[in-house]
Amino acid sequence: MNEENANAMKLKLQYEKTISEVKKEFTQVFPQLKVEFCTTEEQNTVATHAIPDTTALGDITGVLKEGTVDITSTTPLKEIEKVLQQQYCLPVQICYMPA
Repeated sequence: MNEENANAMKLKLQYEKTISEVKKEFTQVFPQLKVEFCTTEEQNTVATHAIPDTTALGDITGVLKEGTVDITSTTPLKEIEKVLQQQYCLPVQICYMPA
């Protein structure tokens, strides 16, 4: 595997897959990043609440368009969040882990 593709993954999104499984897969490829699934009390508020890791992706919104998201080390974090939020209705936040 060449260096350019060393940090790349195909994140498979399925109704029954849990948040914990997504986090594990994601951090195996991108250990410097943290993925959180959060809800907000109202639109445009800063207060968020973490969704439990045992929650299935399909249970977050009641429906889930299953699919695969290609992620590479050069994909901007905001772009990954945008795809997951807009195409899959998943309330995701991705940030760098503290050093």
